[in-house]
Amino acid sequence: MEEIKQEEIVDTATTDVETPTTENEEVKVEENTEQEETPKTFTQEQVNEMVKARLDRDRKSLFKRYGVEDRNALDDLIGKAQSYSVMEERYNAIQSEVNSLKESNLFLKNNINPERYEDVRTFFKGKELELNEENLANELSTHSEWITKSGEEVKPKTTIQFMGNESPKEKPSVNERDLAMEMFGLKRKR
Repeated sequence: MEEIKQEEIVDTATTDVETPTTENEEVKVEENTEQEETPKTFTQEQVNEMVKARLDRDRKSLFKRYGVEDRNALDDLIGKAQSYSVMEERYNAIQSEVNSLKESNLFLKNNINPERYEDVRTFFKGKELELNEENLANELSTHSEWITKSGEEVKPKTTIQFMGNESPKEKPSVNERDLAMEMFGLKRKR
């Protein structure tokens, strides 16, 4: 009874189209299942060759991607890219310095009060205007407070700032002996 049930289950699982089979095909199917069951083993030498071949393919695709022939050419390309970034940093620093000098020159030409330099910069930045000769001339018509008045002497601000343990030197009003006596709570006879 069990055999019939298994055959019925197999029959329902097959498709409507049946293909005729021969003994040779059945043998091939059996051989394939035997091959799948046994794992293929490789020697260390074969594994090394497969890895070497894979690395060579990857290396060639990397060289091809960057348009170079070998590792030396790739190293040269990387060196050029690094030197380019260093040169770009230098250029940006010099450009920033040039812009700062142009700005200072513009302020001096237009007789802008040095105490108002930061105000002018902030104003132009807030209006999203470029600080140039034309824009500054337009804004000076409405902001006369930026201009140094004639006869007004511009003095640079200098301040003395003490750093660390330094403090202004004061002349002691009493001598060391009097300080020591005071520290120990002794009174001096006069």
